[in-house]
Amino acid sequence: MISLWKKRTREANRARSRSDILLTLGKRDTVTLGDAFENTLILGSPGSGKTSGSGNAYCNSLVRLGLGGLVLTAKPSDADRWRRICELYGRSDDLIVISDTGDDQFNFMDYQLKLFGGSGKGIDSVVAMLEAATNVASRATGMKPAHGTEQFFENGIRRNCRASAALSVYSTGSVSVSDMLEIMKEMPRVPAQAQNQTWRDNNLINHLLIMARERSKDPLSIHDINQLESYYFSEFPSIAERTRSIFEAGVYGMLDPLSRGALYWIFGRGTNVTPEDCERGKIVVLNTPSSTHGPIGAISQTLFKIAFQKCIQQRTGDSNLPVFLFCDEFQSSITESDYQHAAISRESRCVNVFMTQSIASLYAVLGADESGKAAVDALLGLANYKIFHANADPITNTWAAEAIGRRRMRLRGNTVNHAPYRMMEIFRQESGFSTSTSEAFEFPVMPHVFHSLLRGGPPRMQTEAIVFGSGRIWNGSGETYLKVLFNQG
Repeated sequence: MISLWKKRTREANRARSRSDILLTLGKRDTVTLGDAFENTLILGSPGSGKTSGSGNAYCNSLVRLGLGGLVLTAKPSDADRWRRICELYGRSDDLIVISDTGDDQFNFMDYQLKLFGGSGKGIDSVVAMLEAATNVASRATGMKPAHGTEQFFENGIRRNCRASAALSVYSTGSVSVSDMLEIMKEMPRVPAQAQNQTWRDNNLINHLLIMARERSKDPLSIHDINQLESYYFSEFPSIAERTRSIFEAGVYGMLDPLSRGALYWIFGRGTNVTPEDCERGKIVVLNTPSSTHGPIGAISQTLFKIAFQKCIQQRTGDSNLPVFLFCDEFQSSITESDYQHAAISRESRCVNVFMTQSIASLYAVLGADESGKAAVDALLGLANYKIFHANADPITNTWAAEAIGRRRMRLRGNTVNHAPYRMMEIFRQESGFSTSTSEAFEFPVMPHVFHSLLRGGPPRMQTEAIVFGSGRIWNGSGETYLKVLFNQG
């Protein structure tokens, strides 16, 4: 047992290459680390064995190969599962479990500023993260994304939020939720107030603008500061009271959850865990599943996921150590920008594993309208490897059949003619038999096949799946698809 543990530890600590085997499928086929950089989508209905089967196979292999990465949990038991796997391969010291009861902290705002050098890109990144997390939380509570005239208010909220973040950055070099909330309280409400010099002399925003001008020397920053002054003391006070209150309420809605409770404990204090830890071989597990934490869990996982993605997107070249992003119940944290991360995962050497129950669940989250469907389709198209477990959703099964594609097939038909029997007939008609063939394009794997895949459980403890590889001919089938048995547990 000790020698086995030492062997696993040595294997986990050695350098990785694209040719390293990640999964063994049957007797003649494998998925390498280089293949896994092309993204994997795992689909299966509840109880289909996707988490305990192919999902568990990925978990074990990623840990065994020594990769660091980010894990978004779906169930309370997920963190313990990763603890057991890390212990099995001698990597317990590499595991970081973030929860609202631990001491691990990540100030994502300061992190984004440092990632982009404190520039305007960093400010925009902070606002984008806040907006994405708010949208995920809204979907978790059944709210729909804004469209049409509502988009006007969304744009106003976004601009108000950026102004607060930008003013804090330009004046102090940092930004926090508490700083932004203080700026919000000091905003002038009517033009007369903004034009009163006595009021301005005692106003926090005015003092911060003065500090920003003293700190900023480059023309672009000075231009941005002039825009902020115009917004705060001219444009914003002139907005109709009802519209202005909607803008303010929207920003407070973004910031308030981060100023208290679990989100403040994880993201509102200091920083001792960052996405760079994943590049150093650490496995960061966000133990805030939506099943127990609700919208707060969705926000926390989305914030860390976006920060991780932005960090990995800066990487180029094979000199970087490979990392992974493992998302169970992916519909809980999907955002419109996930496909941008997946599009460059091969270059950034990131293994993405996205697990969800059905295509319909992704459409339901991002919306079945043109923009939401396009974001889902773009992401699905970037998953070169798709693993289909048993599923009862007709949309997913039809989509899976279409993804595998149609083939030219020869169809054979037989016709039998039975001559009627008539008494006293002298010349009887003989019975006939004929054969006809035709060609048609049909699914080699029909949608109903996904209904009958083995779901796992006792006594065999095996689950069945159909693995599809884009542009890949599997040795075991001679086709782009392969039926595979995964051991559970």
